[in-house]
Amino acid sequence: MEFVLQPWHVAFVFVSAWVNQRQQQIIEFQNVQIEALLKKFGKQRVLLTDGQRRLLAVKGKALGRQALTDTDHDRNARYDSLLASTTRSAEMGLL
Repeated sequence: MEFVLQPWHVAFVFVSAWVNQRQQQIIEFQNVQIEALLKKFGKQRVLLTDGQRRLLAVKGKALGRQALTDTDHDRNARYDSLLASTTRSAEMGLL
């Protein structure tokens, strides 16, 4: 059987790409909001109501532990430490 590209296939791909781009924009916006709140509160303890805590627990369980522990901040910190160690090695003439 031969695959024939139909016009609706192309339309589906465009709509999917648009939805994906929109979702990525929303996620980036929410990440910026979270960073702003973290900067505002610093290391202060954030007091949550029981309902807020329950909602976070339900959403976190759906994501899973790996998704919650592997954040962009962790990756950025690892990259920064790698970059710093490479820079120090270059300054010492090891590279």
